[in-house]
Amino acid sequence: MKASSLALLIAVIVAACATATMIVATWPPPPILWLLPGIGIPALLIINAGAVFNYVGNHPPAKMTIELAAAATVVAGVVGLFFEFHERERARILNAWQVIAAGPSAQGNIGQRAALKLLRDRRQDLRKINLSHAQLDEFDLSGQDLEDARFQEANLLRANLRGADLSGATLYSAVLQGADLRNASLGRARLGGAILTAADLRGATLRYAELTQVQLSGTKLRGAELTRAVLSRVDKISDLSAACYLRNAYFDGKPDLPSTFPKEKWPQSESDPDRCPRPLADIEAGD
Repeated sequence: MKASSLALLIAVIVAACATATMIVATWPPPPILWLLPGIGIPALLIINAGAVFNYVGNHPPAKMTIELAAAATVVAGVVGLFFEFHERERARILNAWQVIAAGPSAQGNIGQRAALKLLRDRRQDLRKINLSHAQLDEFDLSGQDLEDARFQEANLLRANLRGADLSGATLYSAVLQGADLRNASLGRARLGGAILTAADLRGATLRYAELTQVQLSGTKLRGAELTRAVLSRVDKISDLSAACYLRNAYFDGKPDLPSTFPKEKWPQSESDPDRCPRPLADIEAGD
C-alpha cells in the first residue's frame, strides 16, 4: 500500500472515531438529521461540538483514541510526502536517462546538458554512457567515472574533465579544444581525429590510446604518459617533446620516433624527475 493511501485510510479512521464519539456523546440525535445523510453528520458535529468536547475530556479512552489516530495521520502524511518525493526523484532520473538515450539520434537541443547534470549530481553510474554528438562545451565532468563512455563527435570545448576516468572511451572527432584533462585516465581511449588544440593533458595517462590524426597544436603534455600510444599522422609532433614515457609509442605504425621529432628531447629515463615529475602539483609548478 502506498504511503499516501495509508494516510488517507488513517484520516478516514480518525473521522470515524470522531463521528463515533460524537454519536455516543449526543445520543439520541435529532430525528430530522437522519433524513439528511449528506449534511447530517457534519451538522451534528457543529451543533453538538461542546457536548463532544466535554465527552472526550471526561472519557480518557476516547481522548486517547482520537489523539493516537491524529498522531498516526500526521506521521503517515510525512511518510507519504517522503515517498512521493522519492517517486518523483526516480521519475526525474528515469526521464534524464531517456533523454540521454535519445540524444545520439535526436536533432537540435533536447535537454542533454540538463539531463547529464542531473545524473551527475545524483551520482548515477555514467560508465558506458552514450553522449555522441552532445553539446557539452564548458561542462564539468571532473573526477567522473566515464569508462567506456562514447563521446564521438561531441563538443567538449573547454570542458572540465580533470581527473576523470575515460579509460576505453570513444572520442573520435570530438572537440576537446582547451579542455582540462589534467590527471585524466585515457588508457585505451580512441581519440582518432579529435581536436586537442590548447588542451591541458599534463599528468594524463594515455597508455595504449589511439591518437591518429589528432590536432595537438598548443597542447600541454608535460608529464603525460604515452606508453604504446598510437600517434600516426599527428599534426604537431614537436608538441610531444614535453611528454613522458614515449618509449614504444607507435608513430605511423612503427614503434620509433619520426624524423621530425626533436631527438635531443627524447626522455632518457622514465624515472627522470625533471622530465616526468609527479605529482601534478610539481608539473604545474614547473610550467
